[in-house]
Amino acid sequence: MVNPAKAGRVVATFTGGYKRDHGAFKYGEYTFENHGTHYGFIVHGVVESKLWPNLSTFYILNDGTIGMKTWTKEDDKMLPNIRFARQNGVALIEADAESGKPVPGWLVPHWGPGNWSGSAKGELRTLRAGACLRHAEGKQFLIYGYFSTATPSAMARTFQSLSCDYAMLLDMNALE
Repeated sequence: MVNPAKAGRVVATFTGGYKRDHGAFKYGEYTFENHGTHYGFIVHGVVESKLWPNLSTFYILNDGTIGMKTWTKEDDKMLPNIRFARQNGVALIEADAESGKPVPGWLVPHWGPGNWSGSAKGELRTLRAGACLRHAEGKQFLIYGYFSTATPSAMARTFQSLSCDYAMLLDMNALE
């Protein structure tokens, strides 16, 4: 909840309280890598859960730089400079290896291996939130998307229509 006195200064809020157990892959190849490939996160520079390669990562550096990317082993060199980071599955939008153009992530259409989960009733279409980065006219924009009912494919296409360079799922099934 946002204090009404501060509501005019709020651009976006995020739901917290993630459980590490909810961030483990239960299907597909990532189930068998890195002890289930739990999503990593860093809070105030402290690694609470290791950042794993191949996962979508939203991060803020100590100098305030905001980034979003699919993490690699080589990115571990950035760890001393990361103030906050959150991994949450695989990319909704990422650069195509050949053309460099933003396209839906390779696991977007695959419910199990993509670890997309769903509602408590097992429905893929559910309340979801995501974010993307877009570069335009020499500026970087962080776009937050709230989807009252959507599939990962619908989210990917929405972020793609906004010309996002990279996009990822943030949260789902949150209280409205």
